[in-house]
Amino acid sequence: MPLITETISNNGGNQRWLGSAHGIWNGRTLTLDVSKFTQATHYPQGYIPGGTPLSITDGYAVPYDGTNIAGHLLDDFPVVTAGTASKEPVGVLYHGTVIAANVPGTFTAPAAQKQTTITYL
Repeated sequence: MPLITETISNNGGNQRWLGSAHGIWNGRTLTLDVSKFTQATHYPQGYIPGGTPLSITDGYAVPYDGTNIAGHLLDDFPVVTAGTASKEPVGVLYHGTVIAANVPGTFTAPAAQKQTTITYL
């Protein structure tokens, strides 16, 4: 059987968005709806980067809608491997400390947080 390898990101992912290690061992599993993400915006390099903020729509983790944050993707997610129409389980940080300035993409921490204990610095 041939060995299959894949490179997801440089240096195993950028973790600068994490403000502390608190919460990373208690992450919850959500199902990511890959079809709700756009390549140019969310995964131009073939993966959704760890730290990407997420919302929940119809029971699935989708891109953050600006008001209802469910947490942050814990690790890089390889869209190229999974496929753009897939629904895949992922680890999500839903309590802990996040450095908002280092979150991937354009992100502004919500003023009022619903059902979360994430602290933004």
